[in-house]
This record gives sequence, structure tokens and C-alpha cells, in this order.
Amino acid sequence: LLILSKWAADSVRLQYMKPLETEHSVTVTVGSDGAGSLDARSSIYKNKLRRNQNLDLTVQNEHGTFIIPGNTGGIVGRRAPLNISRELGSSNQVVGKILSKGRDILTNADEKKAAAVLRMLQGEGDFGNIWVTNIWDPPNGTMSWPKSFTHPPPITVPEVPNRPLNSSQIFAIAKMLSLESDNHIILIRGPPGSGKTSVISRFVEIATASPQYPGLWLIAQSNVAVKNIAEKLASIGYMNWKLLVSRDFIFDWHEHLYGARLQNNLISSDQFFTYSTSNLAGCKVILCTLSMLSNSQISKFSRYIPIHTLIVDEASQIEVGNFLPVLFTAVKTLQKLCFIGDDKQLPPHGQEEIQDLKSVFEIDHLHNHIYLLDTQYRMPPQMGDFISSAVYDGDLKSNPNHVITDRTLACQFIHVPGVEIFKGNSFIVGTFFYLF
Repeated sequence: LLILSKWAADSVRLQYMKPLETEHSVTVTVGSDGAGSLDARSSIYKNKLRRNQNLDLTVQNEHGTFIIPGNTGGIVGRRAPLNISRELGSSNQVVGKILSKGRDILTNADEKKAAAVLRMLQGEGDFGNIWVTNIWDPPNGTMSWPKSFTHPPPITVPEVPNRPLNSSQIFAIAKMLSLESDNHIILIRGPPGSGKTSVISRFVEIATASPQYPGLWLIAQSNVAVKNIAEKLASIGYMNWKLLVSRDFIFDWHEHLYGARLQNNLISSDQFFTYSTSNLAGCKVILCTLSMLSNSQISKFSRYIPIHTLIVDEASQIEVGNFLPVLFTAVKTLQKLCFIGDDKQLPPHGQEEIQDLKSVFEIDHLHNHIYLLDTQYRMPPQMGDFISSAVYDGDLKSNPNHVITDRTLACQFIHVPGVEIFKGNSFIVGTFFYLF
């Protein structure tokens, strides 16, 4: 009951963190039908108008400012037709701002998580789900697995001359490939520039060549992170995968993110219902966001490409309770779960306000299953050595062949006198300081 209550309470607290009203960045035009109808066009994705929102429109004319209530109807990309309670009587009336009233509705993933908790409270489900048990409440803190789980011999990580890997990357891939009982759940800590996507892409190449892995699902919290994995796979010439994307995200907003080489592998959510699974023939890899796994049509793909191995990028940014829907959905097929992220960087959303929110990296009994990618290639060694000492307990090495050597001053700390003040969305020091 303590675990169930925390799942439920965390969801409620996160929902109540959402604002009660939101000002939307939109441009408003009067419809061409002559009836005074309005169309709004959102300009920022994060605060876009959504369907069936209640609105207050601030309108200005020669007599002053007044508020007209209204709501949104169907949304098509950025465009949102507005239903308002009264017509705009004159052409010189200007809509100053639009506020939506009430918190955003629950997502499909939120609803599935709530439904899973409810079923367990009603006695229709229990902690017999081996993945739920081993992540949240393993007996005596030790994970155990069904005898039905396969334990094939280990697969070696072959060398690719033009894409060398360091020893920590090879070790991490070997752990990802292992289906031994100690490795059904593994966590890979990847500091910035340590080659997380290189590890994922090499794993995919090796795993898909083996019959031991009938289905690989590569997921992340954000669409951009998923797209980056797709681009990495494309860059090494591996194209036997499908990328599932929400139409709300891509249409009229982010088409530019998906270049020509990704287009043939992309499936928009509005195509799911009519999509022919014959197009999945020979494919063993699906890429999508975590929230996409709660789509009502996702079973069309998971039946054909089972969720046998689940690779989670950005895992340190995801509150662990958000994995509940997929752990119940894939309980009959899932045999491998790899979390990749860096708990030294961004925490789960909401942790600043709700400090007991956790990612998988903060679950005590999983700490023995964390493996570090120990070499970073992005920063000059001077900067990398400082980050290693300050953040990674000295365990993070830097590329010794970095183009910026110790003969160049790459990192310097400058004290700026003054008072820290809040400006915009961040803090600045209230002193002008010039460097020449």
C-alpha cells in the first residue's frame, strides 16, 4: 500500500504543479466567413492551444478593454478555430491576449498509470508483475527472475575499425547484450560526450543480427532524443527500424527535424489505424517516446515486433513511476531492460518541488547494476578534469587526443563582484563586466 500510495500521490502532486491558467503565444485573425469567427495560430509548441480548452480573450477597441469567454474546437497543427460567446462587432477590435483556464488534462500515459494503480487497489492486479516487483520491492532487496527467462551464451562485441570503442563502452554493450539473470535490468551512466548514442547504435547492430532478440524498442522522454538515436543509426548505415511519432508533435511544428533520410522510416500516429503490418516485415527495431507506448494503437506494432528488449535513453530524467504502463503492457514479452542516462545532470521533472521523486538511478538496490561510460570526448581535458573531480568523483577520464591541448587555456573562472538577481527565467549578477 505504501508503494501504491506513492504512485498515486506523485501523479496528483505533479498534476497540481501545472498552472491553473496559461497565457498562450498566438496570432489571431478574423475568419473570412464574415460572421466574426476567429482563428488562432500558436507560435510556441510548449504553450500551444489544445483542443477543448476554456479561454478568456482580452479584446481592445475604441471604448476600452474587455474579456470575452470562449473555447477551442479541433486543432490542426498550429491552427485553432476559436468558439467565442459573442461576435466581434467591429473590424478595429484587437485580441490582446488569450488565457486558457484550468490545468492541462491528463495524458494517455497518466491515465494508464492511474488505471494500473486502480486495478491493483481493486484486487484485479497484484505485484506478481516480475518487473514491478524487482524495481520497487524485491524480496530482501535481491532481484530474482522466472526460470522461463532464456539464458543463451554471451555474444561478443566485434571491433569495427572505423568506429572504435573504448573499454567502458565495450563492457556496457556486453552487459546490454547479456541475458544472464544478473543483467535483466542494467543501468548505464553516460556523462556528457561519453558516447551514449554510439553505445546504443552498436548494440542495435549486434543484437538485431542475433535471433536472441526478436524485438528492440528504443525509447526516450523527448521526441528530440528519439530523433537523435534515429540519426545515429542512419549515420552508421543501419536503416532497418521504424520511428513512431505523434502527429501533434510533427505536423505543422517539427517536420524540419526529420530530414530526408529519416522520412521513409517515420510513421505518424494518424497513420497507425490504417498502417499495414506487412511494412514491418524483417524489422526488429522500433523507436518512440515513452508516452507513445500508451497510445491506444501501439499493440499493432508490439504484436508484430515484441517488446523483448527495452532501451531507455534519458532515463535519469524520468520519474520511475512513469514506467508502470509499459511494464504492465510488455510483461509477457519483456526480458531485458536497459536504462541509459546520467543522474549527475538533469533530474526527473518536478524533483525540485517534490524532492522524493526518483529516477531508476536513485533506487538503492539497483546501484550495483550501474556501469559508467568513463571517457568523455566533448570537452577539452582541462574542463573534463574539473567536471570529473567536481561531479564524478574523479572517475571520468578525458580523451587524451582532444584537439585542444594543455597548451591552450580552455577553462577559466572569473569572479564578478555584484549581487545575484533574477531576470527572465534565470539568475544574473547585477554588474556590467567587460573583458578585453
